[in-house]
Amino acid sequence: MSMKRNWITAIAMVLPVLLASGVAIGALPEKPIEVATDYRVYLKGTPITVIIRNIGNETLYGMPNCVVYDRDGELVQSFVFIAIVWVLKPGETMTVVWDQTDLGGNQVSAGAYCIRAGFAEYTKTVKVEIHGLDIGPDTDGDMVEIALINTGTR
Repeated sequence: MSMKRNWITAIAMVLPVLLASGVAIGALPEKPIEVATDYRVYLKGTPITVIIRNIGNETLYGMPNCVVYDRDGELVQSFVFIAIVWVLKPGETMTVVWDQTDLGGNQVSAGAYCIRAGFAEYTKTVKVEIHGLDIGPDTDGDMVEIALINTGTR
């Protein structure tokens, strides 16, 4: 009986301290990773670099993960990593390069894509857009000039 009373007393003493310090009981810790791409908008065929960074204070152990979905939520591409324990120290980054192909090796069409990537059990999603630049043959034989304008969108 006294063991039960001591346990309740300990909870009663610790709980107000936790609540006063801003700790949410039962809340998950903040994700210690950041996921980004080198740009937000790409031309068809341009490789997309996905950057996974440990922004936490502790070394993470696990496996990287990266999958790509189209606007309808259909799986487009999935990256497989060797089943060993990877290490990502605080401040370190790792990159995954998507060549804009689907699971069958075909170039994906223009549109919006969600890339869900992360490390160990932590994942985040970023959105990218692929713009098509399909040029057909010029039927009258004239020269065609194409200008690409950098909009500064990253």
